[in-house]
Amino acid sequence: MTVPIKKKASDLEADWPELLVSYNNVCGLLSNKRLTPLPFQGCWGITWDETHLILGMNSSKLFFINPYERGFANYRGQYLHQIYYHPPHRSVYVCNTKEDRIDQYSLDREETSVAFQAELKAHLNGIWHDKKDSFWVCHSHNLHKHDLRGRSSSVEHDDRGFEIKNEYSNGTCSHSVLVEGDRIMTLSSLTGHIAWRNKTDNIRYGKSIDANDYGAEDNAIWLRGLARTEKNYIVGISQYEPDRAKRVVKHGYIFLLDNDLRYIEGLRVPMQVNDIRALEGDVAHNGLGFPFDIKKLI
Repeated sequence: MTVPIKKKASDLEADWPELLVSYNNVCGLLSNKRLTPLPFQGCWGITWDETHLILGMNSSKLFFINPYERGFANYRGQYLHQIYYHPPHRSVYVCNTKEDRIDQYSLDREETSVAFQAELKAHLNGIWHDKKDSFWVCHSHNLHKHDLRGRSSSVEHDDRGFEIKNEYSNGTCSHSVLVEGDRIMTLSSLTGHIAWRNKTDNIRYGKSIDANDYGAEDNAIWLRGLARTEKNYIVGISQYEPDRAKRVVKHGYIFLLDNDLRYIEGLRVPMQVNDIRALEGDVAHNGLGFPFDIKKLI
């Protein structure tokens, strides 16, 4: 279920798109402000191809689902974060975070190759393609279990060989990345900011997103999950908890923002938010509309 929190901007229309949300180990459909869990446990990343919903499951596997079939792919990673299906390559790209690499799972060959291996600890958290010729990946440097202060970069990679083309310092322990025009945006998770910078200068900007400012009853600063539609940004925000074993008892929020990042409305969800995808028109995803009636899975 969801619980609305105080509406800050009454002059702005709260027109929520349908969303898929992974919160802790559950994937749910948010429709008409109601969050309904799908019957699958252990998921984190969310993507889809032309026929299937694809979930990163149990921190290690890829699970393919539609109303008529479901099953695990021939893939095994460690501590997966965001996943991204890229239609031109017929491949799922996986942030295999513990191994500091991006894996490429080919749907046609049903096999995995390493698209990119970081030379140093990088804690790769997010991946997105700009619909031109580049993948963008969130790198968090020097990040380890006891130090979450890792400086992050939004890194542009060639979409064939995955060579690094450009690197832009951007955020702290960042998740998700989106480029709109000259602006490179990411979720600076540890500082509670939507962070961005321009490609052409060294100036960094930020928009503080604090759930306490909008009626939340706890200290929620941890940003994860970004969707972008024609009219809105949708951002996940959660109570911060460095101990992974305790995260199951923390909860989160989903914020609806306008094109100028102004708060419109927030919904409380029962667990920490991991990832968010809008079913239609999500430019922070791969451009594909959802491939089937999602309600057939409920």
